[in-house]
Amino acid sequence: SDPGNQIAGQLGILTAPSDGTRAAQLQLGLDLTQINADGTTGLPMPTVVIADADGVIRWIDVHADYTTRTELGQVLQAVTEMTREMAA
Repeated sequence: SDPGNQIAGQLGILTAPSDGTRAAQLQLGLDLTQINADGTTGLPMPTVVIADADGVIRWIDVHADYTTRTELGQVLQAVTEMTREMAA
């Protein structure tokens, strides 16, 4: 959870719909200002972040296209590599 999209904003992965998209969303009954806790239309891009025990981001995968997602194999490979590097 990221109330107010604070982390998304810090990571630079926050996006907002264009005026045309916003109008189409409203026509479909989707009002992001009613869904988002902070009353904005901002949405984070699909993202997976892997951080170490100190909170340092070791791997991040961001998708500007909201229809795509990180594959599980990519995450497992990143965790394996991170674990290997930390053990060295």
